[in-house]
Amino acid sequence: MGDPSDMSVDMSMAVDNPSIQGEESTPLLAPDADAITPVGLLSSSKKDGLSMFEGVFVPCVLSIFSVVLFLRLGYVIGQAGLIVTLVMLVVAYFIVLLTILSISAISTNGLVKGGGAYYMISRSLGPEFGGAIGIIFFFANVFSSGLYVVGFVEALNHNVRQLPSSRWEDFAYGSVVLMFCLMVCIVGAKAFAKASLIIWIAVMISVASVLLNFAYAKENDSISCPLENHNNESCGVEGALAYTRVSSETLHDNINTHWTEDYTTGSVQSLQVVFAVLFNGCTGIMAGANISGDLKNASVAIPYGTIAASVFTFCIYVVLIVMTAATCTRALLINDYSYMQDINVVPPLVIIGIFCIAFVCAVPPTVPHGFVWHKGMHTWMHPFLDSVVLVIDEKRPNVIDSTGCISVVVSFDYVGP
Repeated sequence: MGDPSDMSVDMSMAVDNPSIQGEESTPLLAPDADAITPVGLLSSSKKDGLSMFEGVFVPCVLSIFSVVLFLRLGYVIGQAGLIVTLVMLVVAYFIVLLTILSISAISTNGLVKGGGAYYMISRSLGPEFGGAIGIIFFFANVFSSGLYVVGFVEALNHNVRQLPSSRWEDFAYGSVVLMFCLMVCIVGAKAFAKASLIIWIAVMISVASVLLNFAYAKENDSISCPLENHNNESCGVEGALAYTRVSSETLHDNINTHWTEDYTTGSVQSLQVVFAVLFNGCTGIMAGANISGDLKNASVAIPYGTIAASVFTFCIYVVLIVMTAATCTRALLINDYSYMQDINVVPPLVIIGIFCIAFVCAVPPTVPHGFVWHKGMHTWMHPFLDSVVLVIDEKRPNVIDSTGCISVVVSFDYVGP
């Protein structure tokens, strides 16, 4: 027989513990409304949300391509050569792949709400890590917007010669573009995603025209240097800037590296600088994850859409790099960064693609990162700072991001080639 004192203890525990009396026990931790809940316990689907294609795949493709596709791909190949360019591309995508796998692991293990990268990191590693990474991520994308706006202004100056061009005039043009970004932010992420689909179609038509041009365009040895290039002797040599169609001789000349002066900065380039430019054209994978709150099923759309976009853009990059190296002389690549437009049978198609992708790349960093800022302030900062972000309302807290981009437009004109 048991000790009577033990029986009394058991009886007192039964009185104090409702679960022993047949009632439902209270969980040890109160459910957090912002915590990641296992997908099986709480569905993350939204009937009126964005699908994987329009919410993740399209924004990621546009952000990965960015202005590097049309305005700096020739620069990279002309400086680094075909072999080194392909190696750098593989390294860049390998780095990006590690990030994609991390995003996929976090997004598939729980319900992902608004706040993008900050939300997923903070709910997995805690608000300290999430806050630190979220703030860096926020300001990095503010500068990213400035970079894409500078690309838009460069294309504008190249194609509209009537416009005056100087440091402060370019700043004014970039500020006007950012004001349009501000309007898009006020409208909201869903409206922008719908418009992105149309822009994506326009960009794909431009890319398709470039690929078809490699097969059908005639040889052209009378391409002139852009007006902004005043420093290279090759511009004065007849036939130096040429499109040769597919040629083994041209391919052989473009295989190895040839570090030379960049006509936009006047400095001799190096592997580190060229890789930094190319790597910027491989990022953008967070464009879909950062509007996680507007996705129909974020736990499915983010991993599948981001991986599909990366594979798609990698294949396009490889084809463009190989065909460019086989058809365009090195002198053309290092002296005319808008070579895709100049060798194209229908140049307006490329012009449309440049303007579309430059503008649409400037908008994605501004649209979701107000949400990142808002979530961070709401979680671990003072309520007053949280209210500062609510310039319009809780669903459109992106205005502070857009205005912040204006201050970096001029400085980015001198950061890199």
